[in-house]
Amino acid sequence: MMRSSPNPRANNIWTKEIIEIMIIILASLHFIMSQFYFFRISPQDDRTQDSTPGIVFDSHQDGRALSHLPPLLLWCLKDIGNIYHREAVFLANYAAMERDFKIFVYSDRRQKKCYNPKDKLKSNYASEHHFLKNLIPSRFFTDDPTKAHLFFIPFSCQEDKEIAIWAHVQGLIFGYPFWNRTLGTDHFFFSCHDIVSRATEGIPIVTKNAIRLFCSSNYDSKYIPHKDVSVPQALELSLPPDHGEDVWSW
Repeated sequence: MMRSSPNPRANNIWTKEIIEIMIIILASLHFIMSQFYFFRISPQDDRTQDSTPGIVFDSHQDGRALSHLPPLLLWCLKDIGNIYHREAVFLANYAAMERDFKIFVYSDRRQKKCYNPKDKLKSNYASEHHFLKNLIPSRFFTDDPTKAHLFFIPFSCQEDKEIAIWAHVQGLIFGYPFWNRTLGTDHFFFSCHDIVSRATEGIPIVTKNAIRLFCSSNYDSKYIPHKDVSVPQALELSLPPDHGEDVWSW
């Protein structure tokens, strides 16, 4: 009988670099939206004046700050400078954003039900576990909400249903001042299983306002491209399981 070969993709692919790329995507979405608003309210009849404070432009116009950008990003942007109002200022501000961007994680006494059990690290919930596990020790995490640009809501992917999630959001609204400042547009949560997706369908304040990180299995009409972010699944479920002895174990 044919035996399955070792499956390298069954291992944890959620390295520190992948987590940082995902967070940079979130930061970029937040940054680009703020830049769009900034330039939209800038005077249109004054193109000789830079839209940012002169001290910021002068300190970065020599391009030294661009060295902080990932090489892949610089390569992707090298031929599209004409889309910017001022390319040097944009890239310098982007480098500062990547350096200073912070995420605050709400505390949840039920986190262990979702993110901690070791027997779930090879299930559909693995991506959610590894995201939080790598976010906390990263440079993007902050325990000071006044310094945060985005707020992460650690929904319990296995236990929470619609009523529980709504109660959880209400607790954030009444217990913290941060949701009410933006109606939740700077909040996000992670869902790699249909449970949370279905549970939040009846809560428009969550689905329409908060940023949702979805795995590819959740591509459907409820995915909002300009707001939500797609992320890779930690496990390739189309491959044979670890305990499989032959091709019939698929």
